[in-house]
Amino acid sequence: MSKIKLAVVGDHKMFRKSIIKLLETDQNLEVVLEAENGKQLLEQLKTVTPDIILMDIQMNAMDGFEATKKVHELYPDLKIIVLSLNDNEANIIEMYRLGVQSIIAKEENQNELFMAIKAVSNGGCYTTSICQKIIQEKLNEYALKNNVEEVPALSQLTATELKVFWYVSQFKTVKEIAELLYTSPSTINNHEFNIRQKLALRGKNSLLQYALSFKDRLIFVKGAVKLKK
Repeated sequence: MSKIKLAVVGDHKMFRKSIIKLLETDQNLEVVLEAENGKQLLEQLKTVTPDIILMDIQMNAMDGFEATKKVHELYPDLKIIVLSLNDNEANIIEMYRLGVQSIIAKEENQNELFMAIKAVSNGGCYTTSICQKIIQEKLNEYALKNNVEEVPALSQLTATELKVFWYVSQFKTVKEIAELLYTSPSTINNHEFNIRQKLALRGKNSLLQYALSFKDRLIFVKGAVKLKK
C-alpha cells in the first residue's frame, strides 16, 4: 500500500513541527513538503506533488484563502484540509466555499486529523463535530442567498441518486456510500456527477453544501429518501 503524501503549510513553526511529528507516527503517511505560507507552497509544488495539503488560513506573504484559489487553479486534483488555529465562522465557511475538503480546529482531538486525512484520501469530505453545526447553519443561509430556490427540485433525481444525496448530507465518503449501496466508488462518483448536473451545481464542494442545506428536511423511510412535509 502506497503512503499518502502530505504537505504541511503554516507560519507558526512550533505548531507546524508538532503536526509533522504527529503525522510521522502513522506509517501510512509521509510528509513530502513543508512551507511557511502559500507563496512557498506554490514554489515547491513545481517539483513536489503531495496528495493532500494541510494548510493554515492566517499566514504572511500569501494566506490560506489566496493559496487555496491558486492551488485549485493550477492543480485541480490536489485536496486541501485546513488546520485552523483560531478562526471565526466566516473564515471557516469561506474556505468551504473555496472547495477545501475538511477543516480541523486546534482544539479538536488529534484523531480527527487522521480520520479527515483518510476520508479525503478516499475521495470524500470530513467535517468535525465542532465545525458541523456552524457549517450547516451558515450553508443554509448561503443556499438561500445564492438563488438555491432556482435550482431544479430534487424530484428530478432517481431513487438511487436521492440515496446518494442523503448519504452526502450525512457526511459519508464516496467509499462509505459505495459500501452502503453495494456498488463501486466509481459508480458513486458517476451518480454525484449526474446529481450536480441535474441540480445545476458547480464547484468541488457544491454537492455537499447543497445537501447540507436540505439535511433537516430529508428523511430515510423504508429504504427511500423523502422530503419532510
